[in-house]
Amino acid sequence: MVNRRIASALTVLVALTALSLIPGSAFGYSEGNVRTQCVDCHGSVSQPPSESTADTATVTGPHRGYSSTSRKCQTCHQVHVAASENLLPAATIVATCNVCHDGSGGGGVYGVLLARGITPDPNGMHRVETGATNVVPGGDPDTGLSATMTTLRGPGGMLTCTDCHTPHGQNVVAPFTGDRKRVASPISPNPKSSRLLSRDPGGTGKDIADYGSSWCLACHAGRATMNTPLKSNHPVATDTVAVYDSLIRMASDTMTGTTEIGSLGGSNRGYLMTTATLATLGAAGSGPICQQCHEDARNVDVVGAVGVGQLNALGTQADPATFTVTALDGWSETDNPRFQVFPHESVTPHFLVEENDHLCYGNCHKI
Repeated sequence: MVNRRIASALTVLVALTALSLIPGSAFGYSEGNVRTQCVDCHGSVSQPPSESTADTATVTGPHRGYSSTSRKCQTCHQVHVAASENLLPAATIVATCNVCHDGSGGGGVYGVLLARGITPDPNGMHRVETGATNVVPGGDPDTGLSATMTTLRGPGGMLTCTDCHTPHGQNVVAPFTGDRKRVASPISPNPKSSRLLSRDPGGTGKDIADYGSSWCLACHAGRATMNTPLKSNHPVATDTVAVYDSLIRMASDTMTGTTEIGSLGGSNRGYLMTTATLATLGAAGSGPICQQCHEDARNVDVVGAVGVGQLNALGTQADPATFTVTALDGWSETDNPRFQVFPHESVTPHFLVEENDHLCYGNCHKI
């Protein structure tokens, strides 16, 4: 009888311990540290796998690779103690995502800046859940002005995580190289990943295969061209010209006029555009992609020349600053960029790479 009582007490203790890991606890996702709950999400593996190729058989975390023998469903769905519909462990989609991606240690999404002692700029954040919105800047395709979206999936038709991401890893864009380090070594090459980005962002009915301007324009439709009555928008490249993982960038981190085709991620070479670069894009009827102006804040020209710009006098050559990430997201104040949080929160307004005239003069346009 005593043994049975002990066994019963242990069962209750284990159950309570498991429940304590559901909302409110920052237990889940800590970049670069030993993950004590690895098996909970990844199954029985010696170390968490990385999504290093487009091969969908190589999966990351609990978001893909389901089978009758996996333990992935229970990571996000609580059969008997769910707090909301769809058997989610928290009351909302955002709160459910933040069970792991809470950012308290810099291992999540929102909250990375706060975890490093910096208050995010309210104009450098997508508003989800608290203060959520359905008004999209540049959402009107005819005028380029703001517009209300009616296809968003959050409570009350407001913006939420699943408007951009597909948590089950289905119908996602092609993997691409980004800046964010989600691997054990902060200086190792960044693996390609789809970032679970949906091919139908915002529920607009699009089918966007690659992450580029078209992906952003699904919601910010009025930013597509200057062919609006107000003539208010800077032209951007279409996906037939360039996408995030394949665009024209400078070929080296030294003063050069030579260009190459490469990813915007993992370098600063795609943010300085010479007259030849712009002429090539202009010949195709458009300019840079959205992310070449809106991305993680950084110094994109040569270090030590802040406010000057590093196109030469004729704009025929450029000297990009070296891309330097030596520590996990945001820990090193000297990293360039320090934070890799786009498009969730930023230290600059409107997710601009650099602020004020410096973004325009010296990076693309000569005075």
